[in-house]
Amino acid sequence: MSHNYRLASVSMNLLLLTVINHQFDACQADLPWLTSCSDLQSYDGACSGSQCNDDYAEWNCDGSGSTCTPYHFKPRGDPNPECAYMDSGDYDMPAFQYDGDKSQYQVWCAKSSKDDPCPGDKVWLTHLCDGAGVQATDCGGDQGYFEEIVIEPEAGVDPSCDGDEYGVTHTDCPTFDHPGKSMTYGKYKAGWWRGLKESQSAGLSYNQWMAQAMGDNGDYSSHMNDLAQRDGWFDNNPWKDTNADAYFIGNLYPWRCQQTDEVKAIPFTGNQYLKCYGDNEPATGRDAGKTDQDIPFYSTYALCAVYSSHTEDMQMRCNFNSYDRDGNLENTDNVLMFPVGDDEF
Repeated sequence: MSHNYRLASVSMNLLLLTVINHQFDACQADLPWLTSCSDLQSYDGACSGSQCNDDYAEWNCDGSGSTCTPYHFKPRGDPNPECAYMDSGDYDMPAFQYDGDKSQYQVWCAKSSKDDPCPGDKVWLTHLCDGAGVQATDCGGDQGYFEEIVIEPEAGVDPSCDGDEYGVTHTDCPTFDHPGKSMTYGKYKAGWWRGLKESQSAGLSYNQWMAQAMGDNGDYSSHMNDLAQRDGWFDNNPWKDTNADAYFIGNLYPWRCQQTDEVKAIPFTGNQYLKCYGDNEPATGRDAGKTDQDIPFYSTYALCAVYSSHTEDMQMRCNFNSYDRDGNLENTDNVLMFPVGDDEF
């Protein structure tokens, strides 16, 4: 009887995997096939100029692994000249990659010890200069990308994410179709991170770009600075004085889709009327009449430190500070993480 049960369980798991993969395939069906920067830029100049490099770009990277995210192409790939800072001056981002390779990424899971299995609920990925992270439709974000992936979609959830009205509604996409993994996961958050040598460089004061959205009228640093000062992570990283190898600051935003009318959206979503991105936009939209914009509808800041870097005992400890649009804090402290492989999700 137990043998038959195991067969039934395997059959059900295979059926679920087939359904998920079919769902993923259906979501990818309308994406254009790209082979060059000119192909990409034929969509109303998408990723123009230095945002695309034919020598290193990766096209149609579906199924190639965790580095192909969040879309199915990497317009600049690796090497990216903007990554030169990662292992120089105040920065030490390779300290957060097991092999110290800034052209790679690292998967992390939260668990009690390195020998425990990952709980299977979620993983975090810290990308360095692997070309991951390009955002629709501004084409920014493709270095120092940071992801939080809920592994299992909510049971019975409707996977559709039809698009919010900008600055009015804020709907987290219930699932995320990962092009490189060819899988559909649960809720997804995206953002950016930096690894620094000294704790005083890993607070918000040194990283003001983390308190604004790229472009005009996207700066909400005044409000965000007040919150960071209130909650003790403006001038320093909370893991100061712990003899860490390096310190980490990152932000994460829910993955949302927005209604639009841009030809540039087609290479990303296959739909001129829909673009999706980590939503770090001001909650009420950009207002040219404001000197300081509203903070995002929801944001999370990760304050971390790494220990025993590049060894079998490598680990990271993190505090996660999450804020709603009114600045209310929800925090999770002292999350212990270990580097793991791609097979954990």
